[in-house]
Amino acid sequence: MARACAVGSGALLVLTYMYRDWIEAVLGVDADGHGGALEWMISVALFAIAAVAAALARYERTQIVARAREHALALLVAKGDEHAQIEEVRC
Repeated sequence: MARACAVGSGALLVLTYMYRDWIEAVLGVDADGHGGALEWMISVALFAIAAVAAALARYERTQIVARAREHALALLVAKGDEHAQIEEVRC
């Protein structure tokens, strides 16, 4: 979901850079007098949302990996392995 949001906002940034009045062309309304300010505000806001979503997804993933490691270590200790070690897994 975060990846799709990032791709969509990136495409919108490129579209806004190339065509500053795309809202006027798509919706048929002249919201900002063909200045492009509204388009830039929408593009930047969506990019910010995508960045936050990506950061939250990364945080959630690190939490899931950490819980999995703790669970695996608890299982090894429960089996009686006193020297249980889990190698660092890069995901």
